[in-house]
Amino acid sequence: MVIAAEFYGVSFKQICNWITRFDACGIGGLEDIPGCGRHSFLSVEQKDELYLDFQKSPSDFGFNSSTWTAALFG
Repeated sequence: MVIAAEFYGVSFKQICNWITRFDACGIGGLEDIPGCGRHSFLSVEQKDELYLDFQKSPSDFGFNSSTWTAALFG
């Protein structure tokens, strides 16, 4: 299970949760449940603004790059 956790980039506990849900409900137990999970810290307006910002080039924000990369957020 540790290999599965590393492969999917989740914790060992998450793999155990998936197994428990699968055992209890079959494949349907692995479907996402609406409303579960961490709630966003961003408001709808902030998400909209962020979306519009990502439509622009990083160079518009002073970065020396023409494409968005993970390194720009590091």
